[in-house]
Amino acid sequence: MKSSHWWLMLIAGVTLLLVPIAGGAWLLSNQVPTVVEGWQSRSWPGAPARVEHSVAIHKYAPSRSRRGGQGTHVMELRYGYLVEGRQYTGQRRSLDHEHKIYQEKSADLLAKQTPLGSAVAAYYDPADPARSLLEPGVPVGGVTASLFGLSLFGGGLYVMRMMVRGLLSWRPRRRVKYA
Repeated sequence: MKSSHWWLMLIAGVTLLLVPIAGGAWLLSNQVPTVVEGWQSRSWPGAPARVEHSVAIHKYAPSRSRRGGQGTHVMELRYGYLVEGRQYTGQRRSLDHEHKIYQEKSADLLAKQTPLGSAVAAYYDPADPARSLLEPGVPVGGVTASLFGLSLFGGGLYVMRMMVRGLLSWRPRRRVKYA
């Protein structure tokens, strides 16, 4: 490779490093707030609630198979609870279950665990009682995704730092002319 094309290698290297750095930052920005909410939810007070809607629903997922793919079911849940004389409606089971797609059996099992009309406890945020969960706690998936995002972000920054250090200490080779 010609020494005049070193800048092409630099641009390629920086571009390849920006992908994990940006991906890690995106994961962190999406998952850390969920983990923080889960941590806070451990101390939320509970209120008696009644399940108003609990069903497993098949979602259309384009697929080459006739069955529509594997995990194409969601669990819809709605419950009502009373806080200081005001009625609220919640839809979240836990932060681990939020926006999750299931196989049919798993979604049916979750729906059967909270049958229509059953009495449950809704744990709500005292600062905003409209935010509630049936199962408070730190989401394992959020912690795992946050740690992976942190490793991508930190690893990318570390490699970029090493690359910059190498470039700053780089000295062009002197050509020796032989007689």
